[in-house]
Amino acid sequence: MNAQLYGDTIRAVLPESCIDASTMRPIPDSQEVFVLPSPKGGSYDKWVIFDLLEYVPKEELTEAIQYHFLDLVGEVSIDVNHVSSIPIKAPKDIKGSINYVVHNGTTILGSLIRLKEYDTDLLVSINFQQQPDEQLQDTITILESITRSCDIHDPKTLFG
Repeated sequence: MNAQLYGDTIRAVLPESCIDASTMRPIPDSQEVFVLPSPKGGSYDKWVIFDLLEYVPKEELTEAIQYHFLDLVGEVSIDVNHVSSIPIKAPKDIKGSINYVVHNGTTILGSLIRLKEYDTDLLVSINFQQQPDEQLQDTITILESITRSCDIHDPKTLFG
């Protein structure tokens, strides 16, 4: 599925089964949210979230994504030692790594695209209930694919 995000200023390729969550509930302007139905049917298995965030002045990518994870789940809720980093192969204009944290039974996988020239970080995350390790790898593959497909083709319209 070719998704047009933020008024078609960013494009990304998502799994075909994704459903735009804005058809189900209000979504903040800084986010784009999609749901992946469970293969078993009846419920939504994973949430794919694009989040435009304020750029954090951390040189190391892992430090920047840890900062956003701590902001996301609350500083007292996670131990930074539980944040793991998995390198991602991405186009040269996308600096990304996939990291994950488990919080209250939910796994949050995230890749961070640094847009320093626009004072913005784009956090692409997939949230889901804890799964066996083999399913975690499948979800990592989905997030890698989504991150690699991100095309920020109209930044001037998006960022002014």
